[in-house]
Amino acid sequence: MTQIFVNGKGATFGIPDDTVVVQNGGIWEFYGPGTPAKTVQGPTGPINYPAVRGPKLNLPTDLTPYAPTAAEQLAAAQQTQIETISAGCAATIVSGFTSSALGAAYTYPSKEGGENRDQTNLIGAYGNSLNPANASTWTTKFWCCDASGSWAFRAHTAAQIQQVFSDGAARKIACIEQNAALAAQVMAAADVASVQAIVWVAP
Repeated sequence: MTQIFVNGKGATFGIPDDTVVVQNGGIWEFYGPGTPAKTVQGPTGPINYPAVRGPKLNLPTDLTPYAPTAAEQLAAAQQTQIETISAGCAATIVSGFTSSALGAAYTYPSKEGGENRDQTNLIGAYGNSLNPANASTWTTKFWCCDASGSWAFRAHTAAQIQQVFSDGAARKIACIEQNAALAAQVMAAADVASVQAIVWVAP
């Protein structure tokens, strides 16, 4: 964290959070980290050592704490909330999706990155299903979970894996559209409380 101060000309100064700030006769003074008060056990009982202030820092004497305007506070809150909502959107996209391509609801993985290539693998299976040279009995196995929580590589026909791909793409698009709609609401909000009340909700 950084403490923000401004001088008489409006220039900003970032003061490290461990700096001790003291107001002395209307002037703000700045001291480096000191030694906190402590008590140690001496030969005849506890010994109390008072806190020792650190060295005074050579900073301008006209610095005052920076107080952001209402508009600046709103803009900062909007940026933070949009980032938080976008993170929620991204987490939902990789949390899996449901498809009934096999005749019942199955959950399919959708992670992407590192060792997880679920989205890439689904794109590959979808592409393979479109090969005109495939036999009418062509199938591909894909990882999915049934209603009982059992994960397995289950056989999918071309039409079934294409439906899984379509359902996954629709879920991803819905999340992206939800993210954009919520971001628009955040930017239209008139105060910080209203901004913070807008949170990610999966579509």
